[in-house]
Amino acid sequence: MADKPSDPPISKDSFAETMMDAIKTAGETTGIRYESDEFRIVTEEMSHILNLGNAYHEFCSASVEKRDNVIRRFVRTWFSHYKDVPKDFEDASPDLLPAIRNRSYFELTTLDLRVQGMNISPFPMRIIGEHFAAGLVYDLPEAIHLIQPTTLTEWNVTFAYVFEIALKNLADISQNDLDELTPGVWASPWNDNHDASRLLLPNLIRHHKVQGDPVVMVPNRDTLLLTGSEDIDGLSAVLSMTEEALESPRPFNGIALRLKGEEWVPFLPSPDHPDFGEFQLMWVRAFAQDYDEQKGLLEALYEKASDDVFIAGYTGMQNKETGSIWSYCVWSKDVDTMLPKADLVNFFVQKDEDDDGEIVATAEWDRVVEVAGELMVPQGMYPERYRVAGFPTDEQLAALQSE
Repeated sequence: MADKPSDPPISKDSFAETMMDAIKTAGETTGIRYESDEFRIVTEEMSHILNLGNAYHEFCSASVEKRDNVIRRFVRTWFSHYKDVPKDFEDASPDLLPAIRNRSYFELTTLDLRVQGMNISPFPMRIIGEHFAAGLVYDLPEAIHLIQPTTLTEWNVTFAYVFEIALKNLADISQNDLDELTPGVWASPWNDNHDASRLLLPNLIRHHKVQGDPVVMVPNRDTLLLTGSEDIDGLSAVLSMTEEALESPRPFNGIALRLKGEEWVPFLPSPDHPDFGEFQLMWVRAFAQDYDEQKGLLEALYEKASDDVFIAGYTGMQNKETGSIWSYCVWSKDVDTMLPKADLVNFFVQKDEDDDGEIVATAEWDRVVEVAGELMVPQGMYPERYRVAGFPTDEQLAALQSE
C-alpha cells in the first residue's frame, strides 16, 4: 500500500488530455472531444462515449509503474465499440452473462441518454432485492457490452429466455467455492468483473455454512462478501470490508441483502447490533448519492421541456450524541415539487419574498402518506419521487404535527 499516491497525480482535465492523446495515437481517426462538465470523451456525432470517472479513479489509485497499464486498458476499452455484438443470437449466446449493478445504474443511464435527446427504451433488467438489478452483458476480454432492448429485438428473443442462458453461462464459470476468511465469513475469489453477479446463484451461496440466513454485500463488481444474518461478528467483518471496498473503482453501494427462500430482500441487522448505525449509514449514503445524481439529470430534462418543477434534495443527518441516523426532504408551499422518499418530511411555508419562512410541521414519511397521500403522485422512477403540486391544509398539518 505504501506505493499508492495519497493525492491525485494530475488534474481531471490533464488526465482527459492524456487519454485523448493515447486514443489518437492508437489509431482513432474519428473526431473526438472532451466534455469537461460531464468528464467524458465523445465522438463528434455522439456515437461513442467514454466516461472518465472510473479510469481517473483507477489511474490515481495505481502505483506509478502501473499507471501506463491503466491508460492502455481504457484505450482498448474505447476501441472495443468497433467490435459489435454479434447479429446472430447463436453466435453471441456463449459469451452472454448476467450483470449485477445498482438498480440506479440502469435507471439513471436511461435518464442520462434522454437528457442527451435519445429516445431510448429502458434497459432490460431483473430487479434484485429492490435496490439492485441484473442486466445482460456480452463479455469480451477488452470490455463488457450492456445488452440494449434493440439487440433483443434484432435477435427475436425475450429477456427472460436470454437471462436463463446467461445464468447457465455464469454457473459454468463459477465452479470454485468462496474463500473462507474467518469461520462463517466468505469472499468471492474470481476477480473477473462478475463476482457480484454470483449472488444470482442461490445454490452456490447456500453451499457455504453461515449462521442464520445468508447475507451478502456487493460493494463493487469484483467483490461478493457472505456471512449469516445471526452472526454478529460476521456482519461486523463484512461491513468493515464493504466500507473499504467502496473506495475502489466502480463502487456499487453498501446495502446488504438477505436470502429468503429463493428471493433476495434488503437487510438491516437488529437495532441492538453494535454496528446497526453503520449499516443504516450505508443506506442513507446510497440513496443520497443516487438522488443527487438523479436530481441533476431531472433538472436538465425538465429545463429542456420548459417544465418549471423543483427537484427537492435528499439530506442525511446523524445525531452525534445518540448516533441515530435519518434522512429528510422539504415540501414547500406553493412550489411544484418532486419529493424524494425520505425518513422525515419538513413542511416549509414562506409568506412573501422578504420572509425567511419557517418549518411548520415535521412528520415521518408513512404518516405523511396516510394524511396527505392524495397530494403525492409517484413518478414510476428509481429512486422514486413524488410530484406534489398542492400543500396540506391547516387541519392536515395539525394532524401531522401532533405526531
